Amino acid sequence: MDIDPILLVSTKVIGIAYIPGAEMNPLDILQQELFGITVVRYLVASLLVLATLIVRKVADRYVFRWLHTWTSKTRFRYDDLILEAIQGPVGAIILLWGFYLATFSLASETPLDEVLRPLFMGATSIVVVWGLYRLVEVPAQWIESVLTRRDETLAAQFTPLIRKAMRITIVLLGGLLVIQNLGFSVTSLLAGLGIGGLAIALAGQDTIANLFGSLVVLTDRPMVVGDRIQIGDVQGMVESIGFRSTRIRTFEKSLVVIPNKKLASDVIENWSAQPGRRVRMTIGVQYDSLPDKFEQLLQGIRQIIAEDEALETEGQYVHFIDFGASSLDILVNYFTKTTDYQEHLVAREAINLKIMALVASLGLSFAFPSQTLYFGQPSPFEKSPGT
Repeated sequence: MDIDPILLVSTKVIGIAYIPGAEMNPLDILQQELFGITVVRYLVASLLVLATLIVRKVADRYVFRWLHTWTSKTRFRYDDLILEAIQGPVGAIILLWGFYLATFSLASETPLDEVLRPLFMGATSIVVVWGLYRLVEVPAQWIESVLTRRDETLAAQFTPLIRKAMRITIVLLGGLLVIQNLGFSVTSLLAGLGIGGLAIALAGQDTIANLFGSLVVLTDRPMVVGDRIQIGDVQGMVESIGFRSTRIRTFEKSLVVIPNKKLASDVIENWSAQPGRRVRMTIGVQYDSLPDKFEQLLQGIRQIIAEDEALETEGQYVHFIDFGASSLDILVNYFTKTTDYQEHLVAREAINLKIMALVASLGLSFAFPSQTLYFGQPSPFEKSPGT
């Protein structure tokens, strides 16, 4: 009589002797089959599943908890990130291989084993890729800390791109690993990609151009996230700089996505890079203003902008520049220290109110477009109608 090898091992483990040929053996029931699988195999599979759940619980509740306590006391801050990244994948590996062993105990030496084996290998590959994907955060944060010591703005821009590049690489290589473990030929797949490589290259010209454009933007740094810029007819704040495109939030709150190759070739006006925001305006005063009052007005405006702490000391000038069509024109030029638009408007408003008060205190008036008509007597040499 054929004896299930699982049964022989099980009887030795539990200490019960199996007696071939006995009329009534207490372990005969273990060789009974259910759906073509002996009862002992079901018992072994159940024990393996139970053991897997216990190991998974012990690892999560005790082992990783102790490791977290230990790493929290070290000066090396990246060990916490490593532990956090691998905790989920390690638990998944325990469950996956525990259930695989349980399934193998049921389906060994059967055609089903040939199907399950590559599936479990592929699932294991997916978990490994998941773990590497999570571990990307460790080198990404290290690179960010190195760049931050040199330039915080560069670190804020460059680190997300490095993180994306590493994760995309891991996903692509991991995909090939999963395909290989599922039993498919990666060589044939790569050969097929080689045949279609020309079409892919032609289709990806814009993508490659945008990638190089992003590198130009990052290295040359004509702008950073948060800058207020204008490129062509688009004005707004830079929200993000990606591999393919840059997102700009306009002042109307709409989102404009500009390919990076356009940023690399077009003219970019960066208002946030200004040391200050300029104000240039012309004030018109009425023609009936007295010269001494007008001179006092000029001196008063110069004093207002010179004493205001919100304004730059350089680039200030106030001059009587022209006899306009309906006003005496005064040119006022100055720069606010802030580049923030809202703060700039507040400073400009304060200057305008002070100038209005000065004009009123001097008894002068602002001019507005007007015409004066003069009516005179007719010349004695002009003939009257009808003569």
